[in-house]
Amino acid sequence: MPAVRSVSKICKCRSHCTTLNPATGLYEGEGQLHTQGTRYNHARDDKLLKAREKIKKFLLPRKVRSTARSQLEASTSAHAADDDDHRHPQANWLKRIHNEFAAYCEVPVTSPTVPLVFNHHPAHNGEYIRPSKDQLLLPNFGLYSLLEKRCHTNAPFIATENRLCELAFLLSKEGTSDEASTLYNAILEELARLNRQKEHHWEQQRGGSSHKVVVNTGKADFTLLSL
Repeated sequence: MPAVRSVSKICKCRSHCTTLNPATGLYEGEGQLHTQGTRYNHARDDKLLKAREKIKKFLLPRKVRSTARSQLEASTSAHAADDDDHRHPQANWLKRIHNEFAAYCEVPVTSPTVPLVFNHHPAHNGEYIRPSKDQLLLPNFGLYSLLEKRCHTNAPFIATENRLCELAFLLSKEGTSDEASTLYNAILEELARLNRQKEHHWEQQRGGSSHKVVVNTGKADFTLLSL
């Protein structure tokens, strides 16, 4: 039986085959010829790009946002005054990502006394299954996704997760330098830590075999909320 050949077609994805025009905000270009498998991978990257663009819809609480911004602006000013960074723009770029990442790591995104709000009810959807490494890079995705619209409780978590996924995506485009790889892995570890926090909230809200939500009030006894 002859092997099936993959047919090449024009791909006009935004992630790889077209170019963003800053003046119009549109992706332009004739596209590039790729096989079906490559087009599939490009479509997946476009989904991540679309998820990153959602970041603009989520605003961190004022105190959290100002803390992260002030730390990032301080690091940016320091780099601007560093002549060595001007001579090595790639190193400067990595330092900026590192400092932004460090700022996000210091921002609390969940509270033990304020439950996260899930799109799917934890009590009706079984135990939390931790995501694979690839799934970590898909923000707010799947069964354990968080409610996005009009939910201030989830906003810090969603915004932080989205931005970390964006930084990881940018680093994946940088290549395989030791500095980029180390920072990329550190971001993956932080995303895994965020998911463990989400797992904790999910399991609390499952409430064991009874359909009750367990809320940690910070006191010796927990509060049970009937569903």
